[in-house]
Amino acid sequence: LEVTQDSWHTPGKLYECDIILIKHERLEYELMNRYKYSYDEAHRITERKYNYSKAVNLNGKNRPDKVDRWYC
Repeated sequence: LEVTQDSWHTPGKLYECDIILIKHERLEYELMNRYKYSYDEAHRITERKYNYSKAVNLNGKNRPDKVDRWYC
């Protein structure tokens, strides 16, 4: 799990999209390590259930650091 400024926000404060990221990474890990999926296949499957990109809206419009309260 790579933690970047876009991934984590105020220290000690979790947003719903943070939980989605954690679940996304965990499922991806399980698919690759337990079931031997490639990263691309695991990511494609995981995005259907935990779509972090959509939750954060990477175009910046709804980024958590730009709003007072964030719901994914």
